[in-house]
Amino acid sequence: MEYRSTFLGSNGFPKEGRDMATDLGRLCRVSVLLATFLAVLNVPAGTAPAGYVYVADRGNNRIVRMNDMSGAGWIVLGTSGSGAKQFNFPRGLFVDTAGRLYVADTENHRVVRVNDMTGAGWTAIGSVGAGPQQFNKPRGVFVDGSGKIYVTDSGNHRIVRIDDMGGAGWTTFGTFLGGVSKDQPGNMIDPAGIFVEAAGRIYIADIGSGYDLRRIIEMNDMTGAGWTPFGTWGKGVNRFDSPGSVFVDPAGKIHIADTANHRIVRINDMNGAGWTALGTQGSSVNQFSLPSSIFVEAAGRIYVADALNNRIVRMNDMTGSGWVTLGSPGSGVVDPAGKIHIADTANHRIVRINDMNGAGWTALGTQGSSVNQFSLPSSIFVEAAGRIYVADALNNRIVRMNDMTGSGWVTLGSPGSGVKQFSLPSTIFIR
Repeated sequence: MEYRSTFLGSNGFPKEGRDMATDLGRLCRVSVLLATFLAVLNVPAGTAPAGYVYVADRGNNRIVRMNDMSGAGWIVLGTSGSGAKQFNFPRGLFVDTAGRLYVADTENHRVVRVNDMTGAGWTAIGSVGAGPQQFNKPRGVFVDGSGKIYVTDSGNHRIVRIDDMGGAGWTTFGTFLGGVSKDQPGNMIDPAGIFVEAAGRIYIADIGSGYDLRRIIEMNDMTGAGWTPFGTWGKGVNRFDSPGSVFVDPAGKIHIADTANHRIVRINDMNGAGWTALGTQGSSVNQFSLPSSIFVEAAGRIYVADALNNRIVRMNDMTGSGWVTLGSPGSGVVDPAGKIHIADTANHRIVRINDMNGAGWTALGTQGSSVNQFSLPSSIFVEAAGRIYVADALNNRIVRMNDMTGSGWVTLGSPGSGVKQFSLPSTIFIR
């Protein structure tokens, strides 16, 4: 089985102040890509037509699909624009089990669904605004098991759920009330991270830029029933500063990346029972610098994107026991054998390790554009047969190889917007 998931959106990055802005670029890279790494640990890809390679070619405002790395079956969907079969900086991509594609067409303020890569069944919903069937910079799209579509409508301070692409069952939750009515249900300043349980409960990390609303919100459903906010702005118990990520483990405990407080927090429930925090600012054991993402695997081990320390941290529990770090990741994937593959972007190479102790360290790549060379590789994917795919960003190409020796090295791509061309390919996905 293959595992891959990508989380895109506002992600709860600190926005306010000169120092936060200075760090934002570094934080974005580590947080988003590590969220990808963490998610692959137990998010199955489902069943869909196998073998296709999908590329998010955002710089060319299009989606690309091919049958294999020879470029056979090359299909492009999208040109720059706002009409049918056009996109403007599409950020979110979701492929359902029937092979249909959902795209968050961010700068066109709409969500698009197509049946396949011919654009058949093109259906778009949205225009810029805050009314029904309107969005303001939608950044992420997710389809649940019942087919309902959730959209992070960031600029409108709300979450949108629809039953289908006709907009049936249009339901929104969230509005901007500022700090005056901060505890009123629905008041969201800057909703960022979101987690939806199988039972339907929704958890939101509201970073609340500029207001005393740095908190976590739980609600039972999209009516806002059971609205429960927890936390205020600060550094002590029951306080957060720009919480960027929220995750609910199988036991129902809530884990938060309390980003600007340089710590992670676990609570038993939304009353704050069992409050446990780990972390101070720094780069030693039990220290973080702007931790931006958190993930808990079924066995209970905790993974953290320690953004400004440019590392992944894994620990056995909230005491910090078994603390292990792995530095400077780009994106990563865990193969069916449990080996971890990492796009080590800044070092222009890919790395494979057997476990989080770094056992079996194997690296491939130097900076360049020849065989066994990369230039800022940004994404990696390993298919069930073991072949490795890499988005080689600054070389404007996709690379496939049989294994970590580089055998069977095949490249596809050159700079441009034509057939078999890319502009800074950022993500590679096999379905």
